[in-house]
Amino acid sequence: MDGLKSFLGPEILGILSINDRKGDNVEKEDNGEFVKPPVVLFPALTSLQLEDMREWEEETIPDLSSTASITIMPCLSELKINYCPKLKVIPLYMLSPALKDLEINFCPQLTRDMPSCLPPFLEKLKFWNCKFLDFMPDNLKHLTNLQTLRIIDCPILAQRFKRTEEISYKIEIVPDQERDFRLSGVTTKGS
Repeated sequence: MDGLKSFLGPEILGILSINDRKGDNVEKEDNGEFVKPPVVLFPALTSLQLEDMREWEEETIPDLSSTASITIMPCLSELKINYCPKLKVIPLYMLSPALKDLEINFCPQLTRDMPSCLPPFLEKLKFWNCKFLDFMPDNLKHLTNLQTLRIIDCPILAQRFKRTEEISYKIEIVPDQERDFRLSGVTTKGS
């Protein structure tokens, strides 16, 4: 770890807390109580691509709320998850409030809790080969900055979004038989 830390620097790994740049302040006293300072993990990371993780199903982070305030990847603006055939749910800590571009490809087991967890400033959203992903267009109403939704080989989602009318973003639906990425349906508000 020391070699990696010296190669990348402590800022990219987020090893130091935001209140402790020298690394010697482990706890601070606040009104007679000892509390841990906030910790930011991967504070400078803006783009992340996870690929070919064949055994990744779901992940939970232990509850550390009583020990410290932890923020993970606060600047992450682009996330791509490719070929994770067993993945059932995207870990919440990956959905940074700064996220603007989310692409999920070949995650056929992804099914639950997707739209309600999406950060509100998301601009581009793409699902490809998420066969069991199911939510309604209304579940994306909180995404006021969404410009493009691409649905490729996601039969349940494609069916749900074909019937939408009052949507302010562009929808591209590409059925399984049109894998050459031809546009088979576009709906925009005011068109």
